[in-house]
Amino acid sequence: MNQLSISPTFLADIYQTALVESPNEFQKNVLDKLNEVIGFDHAWWGIMSQAPSKGFKLLSSLRYELPAAFEEHWKAVCADDTLASSVHLQPETTIHFCKRDLYSTSGLSSLNNTFKLHQALCTSIFLPDHQSFLFISLFRSGDSPIPFKEADIDLKQLITPHLYACWKTNLVAAIERSKLENHRQGAVAFVDREGSVVCTSDAFKDLISQAYPWWSFGEKLPVQFTSKPIVNLLTEKQQKLIVEKSEVGGLYKIDIKNLSLIEKLSSRERQIAHAYSSAKTYKEIALDYSLTPATVRNYIQKIYEKLGIGNKAELVRMFDSSNYPNFSSSSPPIALDVKKSNIQGAFY
Repeated sequence: MNQLSISPTFLADIYQTALVESPNEFQKNVLDKLNEVIGFDHAWWGIMSQAPSKGFKLLSSLRYELPAAFEEHWKAVCADDTLASSVHLQPETTIHFCKRDLYSTSGLSSLNNTFKLHQALCTSIFLPDHQSFLFISLFRSGDSPIPFKEADIDLKQLITPHLYACWKTNLVAAIERSKLENHRQGAVAFVDREGSVVCTSDAFKDLISQAYPWWSFGEKLPVQFTSKPIVNLLTEKQQKLIVEKSEVGGLYKIDIKNLSLIEKLSSRERQIAHAYSSAKTYKEIALDYSLTPATVRNYIQKIYEKLGIGNKAELVRMFDSSNYPNFSSSSPPIALDVKKSNIQGAFY
């Protein structure tokens, strides 16, 4: 084995990538780095579980140099996928499939002949629910692809647990960043295609429970969360929640925002309202934002009108209940510390 390929520098690089990259970019960039030490033409990274009848269900899918047609073709023949069965039965073991294996059933032959896949290295790791498993498959294609060597198999066996750990770290870091970006007025979860939560925080669970008191962590989210791009919800306390869905890194990112009345204000109005509710005078606010006291007074009147309130005491109560962030430009940046996070999910 080429020991340099799994040097501490290589591992430090992929862990750093996990901390700083978005989930949309992380897996592709890590596969690029892996391609430098184990050459391959295509890759497939996702989550599967056994289907109730026969075959497997695809819960998450990230294709690397593979077209969308590959995934659709696989779904049509998945009941015939004996390779997935082998990986499922031998978790945490890198299996080398040669051309004979890839063409061992009619369904596999149809799939791999269409996309000219002749060599594969596949590894799976079960998630803690013991039902679904993460898989990372590398393929070589072409008329005469070079077979994977024993060193390639050993190297992938060593690296895959680190890829799994990096994937978890990347999702946690993304949720921590969203807290800062949303000023803690919302929450994020990453879920699979069936709505099972893979990674989230306590804040997300609290917001969901406000709209769906019957929901408990571990259950699938309501179907509209994964079937619609935007959902409007109303909590029992008549708070408006907006739920946005996007696909990132083979998972669905569910972003919930709590739209308080303060969201009706412009950015400058929120700054002035926050300063005024924090006991600053018109003159002090005017100095902070290069305005005149009269202009600040006009802002405050407009703010009262938009919020439907009539005095400073109501404004103070509104900002206290919303936990709105401090806009001071002198506030120090907050560093991510994924070790101290309250993030939860299927892999915890």
